[in-house]
Amino acid sequence: MNIEYATLACAAAGIVSGALAGLLGIGGGLVVMPLLYTFLPDQGIDPAALPRVAVATALAAMLPTTLSATWAQHRRHAIDWPWAARMAPATLLGTAAGALAAMQLQGAALSVVFVAYACWCGMRMLLPVGPPAAAAAMPGRWLALFVGGLGACAGMGCALIVVPCLMRSGLQMKHAVANSTVLNLLVSAGGVLSLSLLPGHGPAQWVLAGSIGVGAVLGAPCGVACSHRMPVARLRRGFGLLTLLAGAGMLMKLSWV
Repeated sequence: MNIEYATLACAAAGIVSGALAGLLGIGGGLVVMPLLYTFLPDQGIDPAALPRVAVATALAAMLPTTLSATWAQHRRHAIDWPWAARMAPATLLGTAAGALAAMQLQGAALSVVFVAYACWCGMRMLLPVGPPAAAAAMPGRWLALFVGGLGACAGMGCALIVVPCLMRSGLQMKHAVANSTVLNLLVSAGGVLSLSLLPGHGPAQWVLAGSIGVGAVLGAPCGVACSHRMPVARLRRGFGLLTLLAGAGMLMKLSWV
């Protein structure tokens, strides 16, 4: 497969991932990672290095995706910036630890992390939940530390964990998605910075990452607009189905690693 075709396909996937980032608060990795596992072998990437390169490229592509979605959410005054500021140091520390772990794990182990993460959270979002406890405290720094590490290790955002936790604290889903988007921005920025400083890491494929990012910048505002109009129940079902499909897609590619 030539690089021109891969670039166009990544740009189209970027539009989808950007829209989903705005709609559901995900960083785009759920769409991007299976796609990268398809295209990177044709770009001469060693199969042994494929998971690390895919993680690095997905995190690089997440940066413009989450930046565009965060700006669109900010314009709608949907983000709790004081809470996000409190979570920022722990999130960045977690991404540094996750990036280091990603470089130490075997390729198949990184893929298993993605599959388990996506399938577990997808099932949680498909199951019915009781009414939120309006008096519950917002999630703290331990959650930010955990999702930062897991996001950098799996090459994807943290909405699969953060959104349900924020909803249990009494937030409507559209506001939970908005706050999760900020943490995704920190995960992508911290992950790219950490990986760039680590020796022997899987280098990001910047042409593909840039193509995804351009498409994502176009798609994110549309997703944010839809997130403030669509019913919560429909959002939850779409969120759950998306994550299960992404996990199934990666599971089918495990034999490639």
